[in-house]
Formats: sequence, C-alpha cells, structure tokens
Amino acid sequence: MRAYERIEGLKPGETIYVDYHDTLFFVHEHRFNWPLIRALRLACGRGVKVVLWTGGDYWETIEMVERLGCRGLRFDDVMPAVWKPGLIVDDVAVGV
Repeated sequence: MRAYERIEGLKPGETIYVDYHDTLFFVHEHRFNWPLIRALRLACGRGVKVVLWTGGDYWETIEMVERLGCRGLRFDDVMPAVWKPGLIVDDVAVGV
C-alpha cells in the first residue's frame, strides 16, 4: 500500500511520524515533496497528529520546521529518530 493511501486512512487522533531528509525535502535536488506536504496538511485538517521524526541536528531541524511552517505544514511535535507507535514515513520505508 502506498504511503499516501495509508495517510488518507488515518483517523483523528492517530499519529504520523515523518522525516524530512529525502522525504519532505529532497536534499540533493533542493526541492520540497509537495504531494506529501499536501497529504499531511489534509491529514492535519482531519485531526491526525503530525510529528517531525528526524535524526537531523538541532539547527537544521529548526530551519526545516520554519521552512515547512511557511508552506502551511505545522507539526504537533518534533522528535529524535527513535521508534514510536504509529505510521512512520521515511525515504527508506513506510512502516507501522
């Protein structure tokens, strides 16, 4: 099942953990993943919690939160890349 279908299937109160390195932002191409950002904004509108789940350093993470916030994507929390229950979307895989 594709990540977007999984995101659409989430219910209010459920949580999605999403990375930004090559997931929300393609680092080598210097561009945002607009389809994923739109899907996450719609999920937020349905009451799904969106958490930025990253192994990035502090300053890089702050910058990305600000850049994504300017594009209408707000996070309920920012967490280091540790396992948490919920839907995780990363450039490596989509998992539960």
